[in-house]
Amino acid sequence: LALPQFEWIATADPNNTDARVGVAMMHHNIGIARRSTDSPAASLEDFEKARRFYAPILVADPTNAWVQGMLANLHFEIGQSEEADSSSPGPDRFQKACRSYSLAAAGFAKLKAEGRLNEHLIEQARQADQALARCRR
Repeated sequence: LALPQFEWIATADPNNTDARVGVAMMHHNIGIARRSTDSPAASLEDFEKARRFYAPILVADPTNAWVQGMLANLHFEIGQSEEADSSSPGPDRFQKACRSYSLAAAGFAKLKAEGRLNEHLIEQARQADQALARCRR
C-alpha cells in the first residue's frame, strides 16, 4: 500500500530523497518477499527497480552512508537471487552472483573503512564476504 504513495511523491518532487529511498526500499523488500514466495527470477525485477532508485541518490550525495549500506545490501540480495535462479545456466548464474557479491562486499568495506558501517549491516557484510570467498574457490 505504501509503494504508490512513495511513487506519487517521488514523481511529484523528483528531488525528494526520502520518497526516492521509500520507493527503493519498497521494491527491495518486495524482491526479498518474492524470492521466498515466487521465485528468485521474479525477485530480480524488483531488485533492479530498487537499484534504479538507490543509485541516483548516491550520484547526488555520495556521502549518504545509509543509502550506500542499502545499495550494498541490495547487491548481496541480488547475488543470492542470481545464485538461486534455476532458470539461468549454472556457470552463468554463479558468475553473475559473484559479481553482485563483489559489489556488496566492496560497498560494505568502504563503509567499514570510513567508520560508517552500522551494527545492522555488520552481519550482512560478513555474509557478503563469505559469499565472495565461495566465489574465489
